[in-house]
Amino acid sequence: MKSLAGFAPLETSRLQLRQFERSDLRALAYLLGDNGIPRITLPDLPSNNTRDLLTWIEACHADMVKGARYTFGCWKRMDHTLLGVVSLSVSGFKGEVRFWFVEQSYGHGYEVEALLRTRELALDGLYLSHLYAAADTANRNVADTVQKLGAKLVQRNLLKCPTLTEDSQVQLFELNTSGYSKSRGPQVFPIVFVAAVALVDRFDRVLLGQRPANATMPDLWEFPGGKLEPRETLRDCAVRETKEELGVETSPDSLVPFGISSHHYSNCHLLISLFTCREWSGDYRSVYHQAIRWVPAAELTVWPVPPADVQLVSKLQALLTAQN
Repeated sequence: MKSLAGFAPLETSRLQLRQFERSDLRALAYLLGDNGIPRITLPDLPSNNTRDLLTWIEACHADMVKGARYTFGCWKRMDHTLLGVVSLSVSGFKGEVRFWFVEQSYGHGYEVEALLRTRELALDGLYLSHLYAAADTANRNVADTVQKLGAKLVQRNLLKCPTLTEDSQVQLFELNTSGYSKSRGPQVFPIVFVAAVALVDRFDRVLLGQRPANATMPDLWEFPGGKLEPRETLRDCAVRETKEELGVETSPDSLVPFGISSHHYSNCHLLISLFTCREWSGDYRSVYHQAIRWVPAAELTVWPVPPADVQLVSKLQALLTAQN
């Protein structure tokens, strides 16, 4: 299983939202054993056996790397108990939230905290224009939760939801995407999404840029990239940033999703989606960075990089050296 090792969880006042790992199998199996959970609450919900759970976790990791779906276990910060799961599916500029929590946790506000943080991920991090939540008609807990956040019922007994391919009978709510209140609590920081590109040449060398001396984390080396802007996808952002920082043209089709990094900085929670690219046009030059270097794969981990890049650099080195 390809792990998102070092993936810092998203946090609320009382919860940590993090991706599932193999070590979470027992907790996830216990959660699935709660008879109060309708089985259509999340897409492709696995059966409660080890093989299917591992396959589901692997698929969740792959979807997160592709930017198609972000699935998190919701763990109590105080005692690390798994209370539920929240999932954000993304299609274009539309998102759909699905979630479920153990029966006894409802009424204590945990599900509201998880949904608020996921809404920030969708609206403030990814700049989605529409956000929906699907609820089984038999599960009043889910419907009550989204309505507490000002969601409006837009369709009842819907057979297919906007961002999902499989059929299911649900109610569909639309969450408010403007003027909503952000209730993060102390030490819970805004979410910032960055798209970055690893240009790889025919010798499997990777292009790194040295951050300007007057920037934060000066003189460290990084993948070209930058902050996602409104009305652009992660691929759009990667294409734009590569042009702005290196002067080269890339196409969205030439970008291959490679990995995602999550890191707490002092003023934000940073998520980096890294793409690899082997095809571009134009002469590259240092537009933004102090310097740029083609770094052999075997030397990638020698170069000092920002904390959020460490796991991505290590993973890319492992892939490129294994191919040689």
